Order: sequence, then C-alpha cells, then structure tokens
Amino acid sequence: MVDEGGHIDGLNGLSGEALREQGNTLEGKVNQAIKSYSKAAAIAPTDPKPYSNLSAAHFEIGDYRQCIKDIAYALYARFIKSSLYIKDVQAAEANCALLGDHPDKAASRTSSLAVSNLIRALARYLSTLDDNPEYYPVGHDKACSQVDKHMLRKAVKKPVSLFFGGIGDARNLYATLIETARLETVDSRPPKRKYHVIVNDLKAPALARDLVMFYLLDDLAKMESSGGELETEHCTVILYLFTASILPPFAARRIQETIKRAHEPLLHIAQKGMVGWKNGKEYVCRHWEVNVTLTDEAWTESRRWDWVYGVIGFDPFENMEALYELTGLPLPKNQTSLYEFVAAFFQRVAQSLQKLRNRLMVEMLLGEVWGNLDMIQHKILDRDQSFPHSYDRIHLSNIPINGHSQLPPNTPKWKNVDEFHCEYLATSDRDLISKVMRTSVPELLAVKEQKAMSMVYNNPELFQSLDPAILGRVGLEHIRDMDPDVLRKSDVRSLTSKDLDDDGVIHPLAEYLHWPRTSHFPLPFDQLLPRSKITTWLFTMFFKIVLPADRGSQAWDILIYAPLNLTIFIRILSHLNELGYPAHWLSAALVQILEDEVTTSARPPETSPLSLAEARRENSTKRLTTAPFVTEMVIMTAMFLPLLPFAVITSALPNVDRIHEYKIAFKVKTHFKDGLGLPVFVLIFWESELAETVLGYDLEGFPEMHQIFHPEGCTRYIPIQKEKLQEFRQQGLKMMTTLRWNTRDSTAEFWIYEDAMDGMQRSKGWKCALLRTDRWEFASLSVRVSWTKKCPVRKGRRWIDWGEEL
Repeated sequence: MVDEGGHIDGLNGLSGEALREQGNTLEGKVNQAIKSYSKAAAIAPTDPKPYSNLSAAHFEIGDYRQCIKDIAYALYARFIKSSLYIKDVQAAEANCALLGDHPDKAASRTSSLAVSNLIRALARYLSTLDDNPEYYPVGHDKACSQVDKHMLRKAVKKPVSLFFGGIGDARNLYATLIETARLETVDSRPPKRKYHVIVNDLKAPALARDLVMFYLLDDLAKMESSGGELETEHCTVILYLFTASILPPFAARRIQETIKRAHEPLLHIAQKGMVGWKNGKEYVCRHWEVNVTLTDEAWTESRRWDWVYGVIGFDPFENMEALYELTGLPLPKNQTSLYEFVAAFFQRVAQSLQKLRNRLMVEMLLGEVWGNLDMIQHKILDRDQSFPHSYDRIHLSNIPINGHSQLPPNTPKWKNVDEFHCEYLATSDRDLISKVMRTSVPELLAVKEQKAMSMVYNNPELFQSLDPAILGRVGLEHIRDMDPDVLRKSDVRSLTSKDLDDDGVIHPLAEYLHWPRTSHFPLPFDQLLPRSKITTWLFTMFFKIVLPADRGSQAWDILIYAPLNLTIFIRILSHLNELGYPAHWLSAALVQILEDEVTTSARPPETSPLSLAEARRENSTKRLTTAPFVTEMVIMTAMFLPLLPFAVITSALPNVDRIHEYKIAFKVKTHFKDGLGLPVFVLIFWESELAETVLGYDLEGFPEMHQIFHPEGCTRYIPIQKEKLQEFRQQGLKMMTTLRWNTRDSTAEFWIYEDAMDGMQRSKGWKCALLRTDRWEFASLSVRVSWTKKCPVRKGRRWIDWGEEL
C-alpha cells in the first residue's frame, strides 16, 4: 500500500526508498547492498534510482553485463518515454529491445508502434475505387516563388527549409530558385546560407521527369553562358522535354541517355512509343518519338474505358508564359519563338543553381503528401534524421488543397472568401477560424487584385478616366472583358477579387491560399473560444464529415469534394489541445459522441458550398443521435488512444486487442465509371429485416439515403414515424468511413472490433454495401455478412499485431 509520503510499503515494512537508502549505508558490503537495491527495485520497478545504484554495485564487482542491464532499466524507460513525448518514434522503437522485461516495455512498445501503425495503416480520406491516380505532368498554374526576404533573415546556421507537395513539373521550385539567387545578389553579405527543399509527388513518373530535368539543368549550369552550339542544343533538349509531346531523334536520345545516367529505381519510365500515331507528316511518324516522361504506363493500362485523358493537348506557349508572370523575368523579345521562351527561363534557373551550388539539398519523396508529412514529423520515415522536420513554408499544389492529393484538378466557384471558409471550416467567423487554426485568417493571394492595386496607387493619374485599352496596355488583361460602362463608373481602388474575375466569381483553388502561422505557442486561457462555442464547432465538423451535403447536381469540374474520414476528427482534437484548449473540454465532447449523448445546436450541412446564411443560422439545442457512426468512432478512439494528449473516460471503448482487420468482396456497379477516382465511398451495414419493418422494404435502392442517416431526417417517399426511423438508426444502421479499396480483388479492407462484427454475423438480417456520399446512392450490390458457407467476410490480423508484421 502507499503511505502518506507516497512510498510503497516493502519487505519488513520498509519502503522501496528506505531499502535503497539501507543499501547505501552498506559500504564495503557490496553483495548485501545489491540485495537491498534489488528489493527496492522489485517494490518500485519504474523508479530508476535503485537500478542506478545496482549498476554501480555490479560494476564494482566486475559483473559488466548485469551493469549494462541495470543502466537500461534505469534510463531507457525514461529515454523511450521522452522520445515519444518529442515524437521521436524511431528512437523509441530502436531502444525498446534494451528494456528486456521491464514493466514499462509493453506501454512503450505500444505507444511507439501506435504512431507508425496509425500513419501507415489508416487512410486519411474516404476511399476511391481506383488505386491508380491520374498522372498529369504539366502544370497549369503560374510559377510562384516560395521564399521572401523575411525568410532569409533567420539565423544562417539553420537552413531555409521548404516542402513542395504535388510538385508536378516543378515550376514553383524553379521560380523559388530564381528568387533565392536574386535575393542573395541584393544582399551584400557573402552567401553562406543553406537550403533544404523537399519535392513530393504521389506519382513516381512525375518525380522521375523532374529528376531528368534536374540533371539537364545541372549540366547547363556548368556551361559558360556563351550561346554556343552545345548550349543551344542543350536548351533545345530542355525545350522538348518540358513543352513537347513528341521529340526529334536527337532529343529523344539525349533524354534516354540522361535517364540511364540517373539510374534510379524511381526512373522506371516506359521506353515504348505511342502505338497508332496518325497525325503529322510521314517523317515525324517514322522518326520522332513520344516524350516518354509525359506517360504513366500503369495509370493508362488501368483505365476501364476507352477514353484516356491525355497530356498532349496543352499549349506550350501558354505553358511557358505561366513561368514568367510572377517571377519578374521579362518576356523574350521574340514571343513567337518557343526556344526564346524556354532558353531565357531555364538559363536563369541554371545560373541560380550555379550560385547555390553546394548549399542546396533537394530531397525527393514519393507518396501521399499528408502521410509523408506525418512520418517526417514523427521521425519514422527512412531518411537522414539530420534533415529538417519542420518547414519555413509548405507549398501545396491546388490538387491537394482540394483535400486529397489523388484528385483530378477542378475549380469550384465561390461568390466570396467567406463562402470558401464556410465550406471547409464550417464557419465564416474569423475569430473562430484564427483560434482553431492558430493562423491568421487566410486570404486569397489574389495576384490579379494585387497587380491592380499596385497599378492604381503607383499611377493614380493614369486611372482618372478608366479605359479598357489603358488597362490592357498596363497588363490588367484579366478585366478586359468587363463591361466598359461598368469599368468607367468603377473606382479601381475599391475593386475586389470578386470584381477582378470573369462571371462575377472567384476561383480560389486555381490560385493559392496563404495560411501564415501566428504563433507556435498555446493560446492563453483568456483568449480561447468559450467552451460552448468550441464544442458546437466540434459537433458541426463531426456531422459535416459523416454527413456531407448531397452534391449530385454539381458538375464534375466544379464539384466540391468532402474527402475526409473520421480519423481527421481525432486529429482535430489533438490539434486543439496543443493550442491550449483544456483536455476535459475535448474529452467530454468526444465521449458524448461515443455514448450517443450529443445535445447541440450544430446540424449536418444542407447546402454545398455551405451557405453563409446556413453557417450563421442559430439552431435550437436538441438531442441528435450519433448511433450510425459510433462503431467506427470507438474503434478510431481506441486506436488513437496512445497518442491522444488526454484521457477518454468511458466504458464504450473496446479492448484494442479485439480490433481486427476484415475484408469483404463486392461487385461494383458499373454505371458511374467516371466517378471511380473520387474519394466519396464509404461502407454501410444495415439490418435488412428491421429496415423492411420500418421502411416497408429493404434499404438497398432507397432514394433518400442521406435522410436515412441524418439524425433529423425524414423521407418524402414513405410516411414513417420519426420514432421508428430513429429506432432503425440506433439499432440497425452503421457507417464506416475509414477503409481501403483493393482493386485487384474488389475488396474493402477495414478495422472493426470483433464483438461488433460477430454480433452482425450471428444475425441473418445484416447486409453490407458500398455507398457514395456525393450522390448518396449505392455503389455496389449488397452482400449478407451472416455466417454461411458463402460468407464474403474474411477476418484478418489483429490491430496490435499489425506493426509487428512490418
């Protein structure tokens, strides 16, 4: 038992500390001292002090092996815990073996593996039914530098670190190199600063293409800018690589030679040309070759329909002009010559590389951007651990800004910035945004607007009478299509980004958003949002994740994705705790969801994009059921528990050793081939006999699936008492948002605790199917999960064994 002084009663009534002190008094009687220290260690096995004494005693008598074990017991448990607190999981795992049978080993091992397992095993997004993401190697945005003069004011001993997610054709990296060299030229001090850049992409061919370009640029940087024949030929090869779909023989040879020089496993680029090339002259057909760096053989061969989205239709002049606009480089005098465009730009990049030589490290990372960032943060990625683990700036292409790095590019339309905030953060309240994001409220980097404002304030006399012709001459072509009468009546100084785009709308995902970090320290308590406000926002985000609005009427090119699964909700809780929100606030909100006891004014979204009126509407406070989502939520909480910075006090959580991976095979419906690559698919289970009792027929094919899951939902098609529908939600309906789709055998892989799965399999009525949440319709035929000879459910490994198999 523990006495009032916090000591544990030991042998003969002595505490562990007393036994240790007794050993210290036995000077010259080492063996007796070892016995006292050993008894003290047995009573207080997590106290490092007895082991420290034991190591000294065993060293004294020459038992060095035991001395080493004592040191491990004394220090490594603390070392591992400290490593985990600073998120150095790699160090914690490496030292777990030294603990032997120490009582802290199991907890340390569980915690260290938890980070690795969660990052590697759990998807962050709703599933797609296509595991070969689109390859789009040609950018469509304006090249923009990611360094500024403020960044170069930091201590020279620490490198400037940049992360490019979705690097594509690396145009933004090239603009960054040009601006970095320019800023160093302006600075009178000798250049000593180092730079570390990570370029990341989901597609290996994209990184391979960039690597080929890096080799060619490095060769160009070593040449003297004399304009000689060799330099001209080299720039011509770069021209074809960067801008052309087909190549003359000499350029194709040089590119293949460069690929062989690189000889990286990453550079698995198809050597074969395009079959059936019919356009062009006979010579081109016979002798020219396809630019293989624009192809992704795996993606092309995975298409399930005849039409393949090609990359041979881009305009090379538009492609090159996009590299000039924001870099400050003057356009070439001869703008009809593609060579002049390419040579002027890439010669400047090569000169910048030469200036930064031996001070620039470019690290290439393949894989999903958020997964790589997580592994870097937790130090479990196989890389040099001296490389940066935090970044001065993280630049994401407009593809991952959509929320999912595997998505095709699209451009939703927004009427204003507040509407954009509403859709992605469920609020337009700027105070709330700043206090849950710990950033200043993001504004559109409206380059067009900035350019207009600069023109106005620097040349006020020019705009006394506004004329479209004048606007065109000074470079404001983006508003040349506006009605002249409207322009003449406008005060340019009051124009907003809304006014500076066609159709009266802005396209923020075609530009970029800037989220500057305001502080790296927690908010003081008096600056936190009130508990009621942060709790309501959490419930709003929860319902927005599991019940996104029906977007079936949105065209594909303006479709607003809602790709996040429930793992993000756990991450939000951890993030808020780091910002200073008390653990008991966050834990209480989570427990209400887990125990289906949510009472709130929050509501699932009704509109997409979420309208300002809906976001600002004050709803009544009422009980909303979370029952269909509880099964997954308790699993996610149990899995994340070792990493959550607070306790979750509830009996709802299952034992983590009873969580298993399950696989179910489905026959996917084929009438929506165009939607296979969208992250909109979830897994649903329902009790079909209860559904027939409540609805009058089985759930499959029901036209209002969104209303079935909605806690306040009711259907127009069948008059049902809300009480009966609520009973069905609570007893006969489950949704799993976190799963992986295996295209090879058409199976969904997910984690669930075996008691829940066994309960469904014992019943003959439970069915399962894939559902897509953009249209809220069935995406597969249903299967019965009951235990039969033809049961499609396969039980797999336990969650706690997953990390051991890596």
